[in-house]
Amino acid sequence: AAATVQQEKCADHLALQKLNNVIRDATKAISIVRTPQRTFVATLLLDSATQTSATGVARNLKEAKQRCAMHALRILDLIKEQRGLGSNLGTCATAGSGSCTSTDVVSMGLAPRYAKLFEFFTLLCGATFDLNFVKRNARYTCELKAGNFECTGHGINRFEAERTAIESALSEMELYDERLQAINSLIVRHPRLRPRCIPTAKLPEELREHIRTLVQRSTAGLELHGDAVSVSGEENDTLEGLVDRETRSTIRALEEAACDETYARQMRNQLCALRADPRYLELYHGRRSSLAITSVMPHILAGLGRNRVIVVCGTTGCGKTTQVPQHILDSEIMAGRGDSCCVLVTQPRRLTAFSVAERIASERLTEVGGDVGYAVRLDARPGRHITLCTTGVLLQMLAGMPSLDAVSHLVIDEVHERDINCDVLLALVKDLLESGRNPRLKVVLMSATMQSDMFSRYFDKAPVVKVDGAAYPVEVRYLNDIANFMHNHPWARGTAYGSTMFRYLETEIGHNRCGATDGAAGFKSDTSLLGRPPKTDYGLVAQLISISVAVDLKNDAVGKSILVFLPGWKELVATKQAVENLPEGQRYHIILLHSSVDGAKQRECFAPAPLGKVKVVLATNIAESGITIDDAAVVIDTGLIKQSAWVSNHCSGRYGVEHQAKDSWTSSSTAYATQLSLQYASRANCTQRKGRAGRTQGGVCYRLFPREVWSVLPLHQEAEIHRVPLTQVLLKLLALGHSKPKDKLKTFIEPPAEQNVESSMRQLQSLGAVAADERLTPLGLYLSRLPCEPTVAKMIMMGAVLRCLDSTLTMAATGDISPFISNREVTFEVRQKRHALAMESQSDHISMLNAYNAFCACRGDVCFARENLLSVTNMKLISRYKQQYRDVLRRSGFIGDGDSIPPAPSEGVAESAGMAPVLYVDTGRLSEDSMDVTLVKACLCAALFPNVAVVDPYPLIQEQSGVKKKQLVMRTSTHEAISPSKDSACRRAGPPRAHGTLTSQELFNTAENAVTTPSMLYIYQGVFSLKESREHFLTQVTSVSLWALLLFGVGEADMKFDRLLSLCIVGDWIGIRMDAESYDALVALRAALHACVWRKYKQPDDPINNQTLEELRCICKTILKSPPNDKEQHMNTLIDTGSILSPESTPRYLSMDPNCGNGNFGGEGVGDSWGILEI
Repeated sequence: AAATVQQEKCADHLALQKLNNVIRDATKAISIVRTPQRTFVATLLLDSATQTSATGVARNLKEAKQRCAMHALRILDLIKEQRGLGSNLGTCATAGSGSCTSTDVVSMGLAPRYAKLFEFFTLLCGATFDLNFVKRNARYTCELKAGNFECTGHGINRFEAERTAIESALSEMELYDERLQAINSLIVRHPRLRPRCIPTAKLPEELREHIRTLVQRSTAGLELHGDAVSVSGEENDTLEGLVDRETRSTIRALEEAACDETYARQMRNQLCALRADPRYLELYHGRRSSLAITSVMPHILAGLGRNRVIVVCGTTGCGKTTQVPQHILDSEIMAGRGDSCCVLVTQPRRLTAFSVAERIASERLTEVGGDVGYAVRLDARPGRHITLCTTGVLLQMLAGMPSLDAVSHLVIDEVHERDINCDVLLALVKDLLESGRNPRLKVVLMSATMQSDMFSRYFDKAPVVKVDGAAYPVEVRYLNDIANFMHNHPWARGTAYGSTMFRYLETEIGHNRCGATDGAAGFKSDTSLLGRPPKTDYGLVAQLISISVAVDLKNDAVGKSILVFLPGWKELVATKQAVENLPEGQRYHIILLHSSVDGAKQRECFAPAPLGKVKVVLATNIAESGITIDDAAVVIDTGLIKQSAWVSNHCSGRYGVEHQAKDSWTSSSTAYATQLSLQYASRANCTQRKGRAGRTQGGVCYRLFPREVWSVLPLHQEAEIHRVPLTQVLLKLLALGHSKPKDKLKTFIEPPAEQNVESSMRQLQSLGAVAADERLTPLGLYLSRLPCEPTVAKMIMMGAVLRCLDSTLTMAATGDISPFISNREVTFEVRQKRHALAMESQSDHISMLNAYNAFCACRGDVCFARENLLSVTNMKLISRYKQQYRDVLRRSGFIGDGDSIPPAPSEGVAESAGMAPVLYVDTGRLSEDSMDVTLVKACLCAALFPNVAVVDPYPLIQEQSGVKKKQLVMRTSTHEAISPSKDSACRRAGPPRAHGTLTSQELFNTAENAVTTPSMLYIYQGVFSLKESREHFLTQVTSVSLWALLLFGVGEADMKFDRLLSLCIVGDWIGIRMDAESYDALVALRAALHACVWRKYKQPDDPINNQTLEELRCICKTILKSPPNDKEQHMNTLIDTGSILSPESTPRYLSMDPNCGNGNFGGEGVGDSWGILEI
C-alpha cells in the first residue's frame, strides 16, 4: 500500500473526506510530527491489535494528511480484496502514459457541458482516448488520439493539459460525429440523466426467442375493445357482490325488521313498562331528565315533524349523542309507528360507536344486538331500531341500499369534525333527499361548535336548535395574565420564572401594539402572528402545574386532576421530564395520552390518582372529544396542534415540479407529499379544550398564547377534504353511479381545490382505474370495493394474478396496522427488529410480511411476540383484514371458491379456549408463489409506480471494506437528495446504529458489521415532510429489480428508446443501456401481459386467457430471476434479494439469537438467519 501511494505524483485532495466517510472521526485521530528538516509526518493507527497504521510524509501539513488518508484507503482496499470483496475504491490511478487520473476525476475537471458529453460518450459509445504527455519549458502538452482523430492541449500541469485536449476533441468531433450529436440532443431533452447511474441490461438470446414464440402464439384475441364499464349493470345489482359481510348483515337486519300493528302495540307496552321499571327509575331516569338536551327535545321533535332536515347544535356534555336517537324512537313508538322506526346514527370513530351503543342499550335495560346495536368495520351487531355505525360503514351501505329504504331517521353526529367521509356523506344524503327516492327519511345533523349555520344553509336553511350544556364556569387566563401573575402574585415572589415565551410577548406582541392603528385594545389584528408559533417552554408548563396545585386547587387534589394539551409525542415526553425535575416532582402521577400509547395505560386517566399524588394528564388532541376525563379541574392549553396535509412538492430540490410540468409521470402522485406542520389550533379546538375543565366542577384554563393571538385564530380547523388526496372519494362516487365525479365534488359543502381533484384523477388514470374519458374501468370497479387505498388495492389484485395472493394480502393489512408494538420507549429496538426481519430484502413491506409470517409459523406464541416486540392484538386485526380483502375479491367474482382457502371454522374456538390465536394464511392455488420475492416485489412495483427512487453509485455511496455511509441518499423525480424515514429498514445499508459511521476498531471487526450492497432502484409509498425543519423522507420503501420496473411498473407512455445510442429512458430521468433486440422483446412481452391482465379483470373466468396468462407469468418469473447483464459493471444491485419466511412450513417457532448483538436473527435454518427451537 505504501509503495502504491509513493508512486502517485499528486495527492488526492478528496482523500480526507473519503476516509471520514469510512471511519468515524478519522481525521481527528491523525497525529502529526514535524522533523528538523521541516518535513511533516502524519500517522493514523487503524488497528491496535495488529498495530496496522497509515503514514503520510510531505513538505506541508495538508499534503501529509492527504497522503496519510490515501495510504489508509489503500490499506483498506487491500484488506477488502483479501476478504473477497474487491472493488476499486476510486483513489487516483498511477500516472504514466495515458490519463493521469481516473475517468470520473477527468470529468470533474471539465466544464459542465463537456463533462456530461465526455461521460456519455465513453459509456454509451465505448470511446477511448490515447494520451501522451510532453513537458517543454515548464509547460505540459497532451497529445490526444481517438481513432483517426488527433488534437493537442496545453497547460501548466498534466491535469490542465488533459482537460484542454479533451474539450477541444469533443468540440471538433461534435461537428461530424452523429453519436455525439445524439448525445448532445439527449442532454438537452433529458437534463436529469446521470451517466454514472446508467446500468446495462440485456436479455439472453434463448429468453428473447421464447418471448417471441409465446407472444406470437397468444397475440390473437388479446385486444380488448373498450376499457370502461357501467356500474348499473346486472352484475352489480346483487348485495352479495357490493358490500362486505358486516355491512351486508346490517342491511338485512334493518330490512327484516317486523312491521305490523301488533308489534307496534307490543313496543308501546314495553316502553310504558320501561318507564315504570324501578331499576330504570333508580339508575337512569334522574340523570336523563337533568340533561340539557331533554328540555329542547320537544322543539327537535316538532322540527322533525315539519322539516326533513334539522340541525342540533349542542355543547359537549349536553347529552345529544345518547338522548336524541332514544327520544326519536320513543316518539315514534308512542305515535304507533315504532314497528317501522329505524334510527341510524353515524359516528366518526369506531370506539365511540361501541361505547354509545352500550350506553343506550343499558339505559333501555336491554342488551346490545337487540333493539340497539352497532356496525363497524370487521364487527357488526346491528339493532332492530337503533344502530350506531361509523361513517365509512354507512357509505358502504349506500352501495348496497342506495335509497336507505329501511331507514326512517338518519342522525349524523359530530359533523363539525368535517372528516372527508362526513363531507361525502352529506353530499350523498342531500342528493337522496332531493331525488325523493325515500320520502319518509328524516335527517338530524348534530354539531358541537358554531358551524351550525353553514350546515343549515347547505340543506336549504334547515332549522337550527341550540342546546346549552350544563357546564360549570371556567376562568380563562392567557399568556399575558400568566406573565403578570408570575411577576406580581405574592405567592410567586422570590420564585420568579423568566420564560422565553414572556420575551415573545415583549417583542412580537409589543411590536404589533406599537404599529396598531385601530382597535379598542390598541392592537392591529394581524394574522402574521399565526405564521410560526413560539417554541413552547416546558419549564413554564411545569411551573404552571405547580402553581395551579397551590393556588387553584388549594393543595387539595382529591377528585381533581390537571389536563395539559400538547401537540405531539416529543412534547409530551419533554413536559413529563420538566415536571419530574421540579423539587416536588415525585408528588405527581403523570399519565401520557397519545394514540401510540397502549390502551391499558390510556385507561389509567379515568382512575383517581394514588393516595397523596396529584394526577397530571399530558394529552394530545385525543382528549378534546375522543376521551373525556371527568375530574379535570385545570386545563393548560398550549394552543398548538400537529396537522398533516397533502401538499405540492414545488421547489423540492434542484428540479421541482414546474420543470417537469409537461411530464405526466411527475405531475401525478410524485408531485405531492404528506406534510406535517405545527400550527395554532382553531377557536373551536381551544373552546373544546377549555370545556374539559368544567364538566363536573368549576375550573381554570391556562392558554399559553396571548389574547392578541386568540383574536386572529381561525374559527374552525380546515376541513379534511382540503388536506388529503381524493382518489378514494372519486372511486366511491364513480362506483355509486356518478358519471361526472368532478362535477359532483363541486356540490360539496366545501368543494376541494381543482388542482387536488385533477391530480387525484391523474393518479387513478395512472393506476388504470379510470379511463381517459374518466369512466370507471373493470380494475377500478374492483378497487372501489376494496376498503383500502387504491394503490394497495391494485397490489392485492396483482397478487391474485401472479399467484402470491397471501403475501399481498398481508402487506396490504400491515399498511394500515403495524405488527410491531407502538411503545415509543423501544423505538430503536423496534427498528433493529424491522431491519432483521427484512431478511436482506431491503424492503419495509417484506419486513412487515415476515413479522406476520414468523408469528404464524410459531403458532401465535406470546413469548415470541414479546421477545420480538410484536403486538398480538395487531396480529389478530391483520388476520381479520386479510380475510376481509379476500372475501371482497371472492364476492366480486375475481377469484373462485377453489382459488383461495377460507379461514378455518375453528379459529374462534381456539381463541376462546385460551389457546394461541389461529391467524389467517391463504394456502390456495393463488398463493402458491407467495414466498417468491421477485413476484411479490413485482406486485409492489405495479401498484406504487411512478414512485421510484434511485441510489446513485457515486459519489453518494463509497464502498470501503464493505462499509457504507450512515444512510442511503436517493433521487426521485422531485427530489435530488432524499433518504428513507428513520423507521425504514432501507435507511442504511447495514443494521441501525446509534452512532452512524463505524470506528476503526468496529471496521476491522467485520463479522459483527456485515452490510448489504444497496440496490439501485427502489419504490416507495409516499413522501413525508416536516414543515418546520424542512426535512423530507420516503415512507414504506422497497428495493425492486430492473426487470420488475420495466415489466410491471413502467407504462408505454413512460418509456422511450434511442436506437442510435441503445438507451432506454424511463420517466425522463432514469437511463438504461439496452440493445434493441432486448428492448423490443421486453415491450412485446409487456404488451401481451398487460392485455391478458386486462382481460382477466373483465372476464376472470375466461379459460383460454387464464392459460395464456399463466404462461406469461412463468416467463416473467424467469426473467425476474435473471441478472440484467453478464458482468457486474454497476456498483449497486439490479436484481431482487432477500427471502420471505413461510408462515406454515414448520410447527416450530423461530427465536432471536440472544448472542447476536447487531439485531440480526441468529442460528442455522431458514436462510442461515433464523434459529429454530422446539416448542
